[in-house]
Amino acid sequence: MRRKLFIGVASTVAVLGLVLAAIAGMSRFMETFGVLRQFQDFSLTVVNRSDHDILSVEIGILQSGANGGIVEGDSRHLYTRAIKSGQKAKIRPGLTIRGEGGIYMRYTDSTGAEKLAMACSYTEHASGYSIATVTNDGVDVEEACM
Repeated sequence: MRRKLFIGVASTVAVLGLVLAAIAGMSRFMETFGVLRQFQDFSLTVVNRSDHDILSVEIGILQSGANGGIVEGDSRHLYTRAIKSGQKAKIRPGLTIRGEGGIYMRYTDSTGAEKLAMACSYTEHASGYSIATVTNDGVDVEEACM
């Protein structure tokens, strides 16, 4: 009787372990390929491939104003850690949006130049992610926003 009970408990534990391992593996697989990242709060990875350090990055919301023009929203985040040439930084700005809009990034480099780029051309929920690669010639953005 004890032997059957032991075998039953051991089998249950083994099956439970396999199920948990499968779930953890699937979660890692989905995260690796960006499936879950699109539903998380917005994040911006800035890859600095320019010759200059990036001194600050402002990330904020653009929305339609009352007259139909584009205006900056109240939700913004200022990242002030330097991103040295050849390095990258992942920024989680914690933005909020009401309705439809876009997400911009405004950065200042070590020459004092201030540049603006769209980090997410359209979003309703400020979720997903973008990867902005800064070069001497401009900014290339890969976006997966929701």
